[in-house]
Amino acid sequence: MTRIGVLILAAIMSSGAAGQGRKPELDLPEIIISASAPELIRGKKERIPLTGFGASVDLISGSMDRTPVAFPEMLETHDVPDIYGESGTRAPCLAGFLGPLMGVSGRMRAAARAAQKDDWGKVVELMTPITSNTGSVPEIPKALYWIGVAKQHLNDLSGSVNALERLRREYPGNQLTEHAHYKLGWIYLKSRNIERVVEITDDFRRLYPDSPLTPYVRHLKAATQYVERDYQGALETMQGIISGYPMFPDLDSIQFWIAENAFFAGRLDVAEKNYTLFITNFPGHQRIPQALYGRAFSFMDSGRADEALQDFRRLTEDFQNHPLASDAALQAGKICLLTDRQSQASGYFNRVIRETGSEHLKTEAMAWTEFERGQFRQAESLFLKAHKSPCDNHRNESLLFMAALCQFRSGNFQQSARLFESIAENSSGALAATSWANAGIAEMELGDYPAALILMNRALSSTDYFKSRVVYELFTAEILYRLGYHDRSQEMFQSLMEPDIPEAIRGEAVRGVAWNLYARKKWEDAAEMFSEYLQIFPASPYTPEMLLRQAECYFNNGRYDIARIKFDALVQGYPLHPEAFEARLMNGRILWVQEDYEGARMVIEAALRLSSGGEQRQDVRILSGDLERDTGNYPEAEKLYQMAFLDAPVSLRASEALLKQADSLYNMRRYDDAKAVYRRIVADFPRSDEAMTAQYAIGLIHFQKNDLEAYLSECFLFADTHPGTDQGALALAGAAEILVEQDRHDEAGRVYARLLSQFENVIDTQLTRFRYAQVLQNAGKTATAVENYQLLLRNHPHGLFSADAAIALGDLASDAGDYSEAFEYYENAVTGFPHHPRYSDALFKSGSLAMQAGNNDMAADRFRTLTEKFPESKYYHEAGLKLGMLLISAGEISKALDCINTAILSPDRNIAVRAYFHKAGLLEAAGETEESLKLYLKISYLFKDQREFVYRSLMQAGRMMFNQGRAAEADRIFAKARQYAGGDETNNTDLIRGSGGLE
Repeated sequence: MTRIGVLILAAIMSSGAAGQGRKPELDLPEIIISASAPELIRGKKERIPLTGFGASVDLISGSMDRTPVAFPEMLETHDVPDIYGESGTRAPCLAGFLGPLMGVSGRMRAAARAAQKDDWGKVVELMTPITSNTGSVPEIPKALYWIGVAKQHLNDLSGSVNALERLRREYPGNQLTEHAHYKLGWIYLKSRNIERVVEITDDFRRLYPDSPLTPYVRHLKAATQYVERDYQGALETMQGIISGYPMFPDLDSIQFWIAENAFFAGRLDVAEKNYTLFITNFPGHQRIPQALYGRAFSFMDSGRADEALQDFRRLTEDFQNHPLASDAALQAGKICLLTDRQSQASGYFNRVIRETGSEHLKTEAMAWTEFERGQFRQAESLFLKAHKSPCDNHRNESLLFMAALCQFRSGNFQQSARLFESIAENSSGALAATSWANAGIAEMELGDYPAALILMNRALSSTDYFKSRVVYELFTAEILYRLGYHDRSQEMFQSLMEPDIPEAIRGEAVRGVAWNLYARKKWEDAAEMFSEYLQIFPASPYTPEMLLRQAECYFNNGRYDIARIKFDALVQGYPLHPEAFEARLMNGRILWVQEDYEGARMVIEAALRLSSGGEQRQDVRILSGDLERDTGNYPEAEKLYQMAFLDAPVSLRASEALLKQADSLYNMRRYDDAKAVYRRIVADFPRSDEAMTAQYAIGLIHFQKNDLEAYLSECFLFADTHPGTDQGALALAGAAEILVEQDRHDEAGRVYARLLSQFENVIDTQLTRFRYAQVLQNAGKTATAVENYQLLLRNHPHGLFSADAAIALGDLASDAGDYSEAFEYYENAVTGFPHHPRYSDALFKSGSLAMQAGNNDMAADRFRTLTEKFPESKYYHEAGLKLGMLLISAGEISKALDCINTAILSPDRNIAVRAYFHKAGLLEAAGETEESLKLYLKISYLFKDQREFVYRSLMQAGRMMFNQGRAAEADRIFAKARQYAGGDETNNTDLIRGSGGLE
């Protein structure tokens, strides 16, 4: 609340921890807007648009993720020992018939001829008897190896593994065992048994460090890394093969896989270079279409859409029958769509629909056609249909991504966010990161910035390369700004101001830094940053906004002359722009601040003549009303606010105009008229901030009239109408303080209980719990009060009111006679809160109980600390007196006398008289009889209201006179003493003589 409720609420809530609050006086000072120390923050940063950053901000680029090529195939080695032996000795047609009758050599030759005809079943049939031989047959390793090879050809991977593993196990030194390692690694890789692949490759490096198969096994390792999406690792392994084995026979294949891994590792420059080398150096290679496909995506991700389009077009034209041709046409259509070439996009999509034999690609092309037409509902349905058809899983998720994007484009942000999150949860790599980010942007569109920040952070925490990361960083910085995390937002915006960042993003980043400085009220720095934006981006559509905010920064910094120059420049450069209208009003405000009220009125009236529409007239009249109210002209201000409301009765500022009108009536003490306007605000604008202020102000009017029951009713009504709000909590707290002041502790307790149960998230729970316990204690509900004090102490052991709670619990325990428990509570305050305002209270009470328990050393330590460090404490003099008594007991008379002299100065007459009495006793014990006698007699005429000590002092004085032989004087003193003893004391000096003494 910023208006009339603030002063009263501040007064109500500013009472001390002990609950001694008082309601404010009814004659409140006038509440006006002061222009003596102006600070204007009118600006509101426009959100970063979702268009203008190309593919990424359009959120389509996520669908351009390409599917990885199937993992690298096994390279055939060229040095496998010949198993054929002396081939050709028998006709191939006889091999099947004569095989069983042959010896080992014959079986080997027959198997060789069967292998030449790809009759792998016959190879297994001929070789198996050899492997079953129990004798030492030298051909067994060769037979096991070729059974493994044959069964691999027959797709019997289990049988192949069994044969090759037996070869590794039983014949580790055989040359074919090296080849068995290599074969097994690929078989395990095909079955996705990665652990066994790693084990195989590690064993190979250990057992055969100089094997000619080493580059092949490295290739196997790279393939394994590729399958595991460790693209950077695979890239480094492949590059190692090229650098270490320049004569390797399969360098063409390695070149291609280097490019593939570089692409998926985000090393686009390396990928493009190696794709180009492969296409140039190996033009007839079977993977040229895939290389063109990969290079096109490299160009696309580098922002070179035209070059990407050329490669996709070449693929579709030169390799029309290749499986990638239709997909390349589809991708070409997407690029044309993203680069505003709709007619070409339609041509590519229609070509896919017409020519492809894949129903899946046809459905996707139809989906893109509908997307290009803006028919997002139909496009979503088609993308989902394509998603459900069999295809590569990665591509499948990209189609689901597009369905989520269609939901986003059709305004269904909630459903879109959930689908993006589902995609992210069920995918990995770049697609997961992009999906998290797009879910975050959808949440941002819903206004749920905390949720958006969580999702964006998940995206940016990904270690995988993904497209347009800088765009998502830009949106994350924007979200941080919206959440008020200005330091973090500014830091992230600044990281996006580097020269290599696209200009559109850099421009938004500079704006973001400027706005964060503006929000943090760093006016000079903000003005410089707005100026920097204007210099770097002079043709920006944000130029008028930047000029206006720069001038406002100078205004807020008190540099009015420069501000006015900037406002004038805006008016001259953009006379019809809405920001120019704001600048005219600001020039009026500058004259107002400089107390040139007539000049301000003239400028504001000129702005009124130039205003277009009711809302602009309303802005001018509200400013005019503020000027009149600032000069104390409430009647004129009230009229202007009323006219401002009538200018635009349904505008965003209509309720503000009414509230200011009511405030003016309030300050004119026209309470009934003010109440009527306040009620109108509550009725007509129930959801506005002004409605809450107005409803509370109605209660304040009752308060002003001292109609406290009506005020309480309004407070309760306000809390019912605005449950869980700050203002509702303030209303209840104000009501509770009034009830406490009226000693209506039971009712106040119920209010505090309601605050704790219904407003826990907006109140100071410690203060409220403490006040609740206090009113329970005052209401005589000691047990419940103790429970709440203990709850406060337990939940907040080091809280602001924990020491107060501990002292209160100590007092209650002491009143109940439980001195041991009381001492523990006081000690809690002493040991746990050395800087608390009531620390001295705890010291005194702890020391008093220690003294009562006979622990004089602890008591003396507590009292000494108090008297040395807290001379302003209310217990200062009494602690000194008690310390003096303890020092007397310890025989330290000189120190005791110093403490007692301090206590004599106490404004509390009971403490002072006791100090005098003890000092007189000390002087008497020291033999200074006359000084002691004077003090006893001094007590009798200085402290006549302290009857007990006057009586005891007179008795001591009479006894001393009697002992000095001054019987007559003693009798007069005893007679006077009887007056203070109620006249019941005997005048027998022998009996009186033994009375008195120290306390």
